[in-house]
Amino acid sequence: MTTPQPISDLPQDLIRDDTAREFLWAAFMASRARWFSRDRPDESIRMVAECCEEDLVEFLAREGFTPNWMLSYHYQGEDANLVRFWYEPDSEYPFRQDHVRLFIDEFPRGEVGVSAHTEASALVHRGPHIHEKTFDWVEGITRTRDALENHDVELRLTETDDD
Repeated sequence: MTTPQPISDLPQDLIRDDTAREFLWAAFMASRARWFSRDRPDESIRMVAECCEEDLVEFLAREGFTPNWMLSYHYQGEDANLVRFWYEPDSEYPFRQDHVRLFIDEFPRGEVGVSAHTEASALVHRGPHIHEKTFDWVEGITRTRDALENHDVELRLTETDDD
């Protein structure tokens, strides 16, 4: 007869089990899309990249972006969500992040809509982050475009009211 496993070991065992971990992650991401979703602002797509989503995610990863950023609202229609952290010592909120969302369904095959902004870090400056006190679309697109410069991706800016 085997000794029952203490219940305190259960969370660690679940995390170590690939199937259970993937199930929990999928459940979390589905919950995020269901309960933490909002309409995409009309002006949010500031750039279109001429490449496939997988390549764009890889290019951004090579520039320090991490996919599957879970501490954000899910925008309707978003297909990928990435973040990159950086430090700006002279800023009121020095821990910063570039936040990029990718959209493919409303674009022709081989094109990806890119929404990007900079803001206070969600991990360090929670209040200013939630209240979007340092939210900047233009700087976000500029920094994202600069990050993609070395990857031979054709990029075009879209027209917005504040351009």
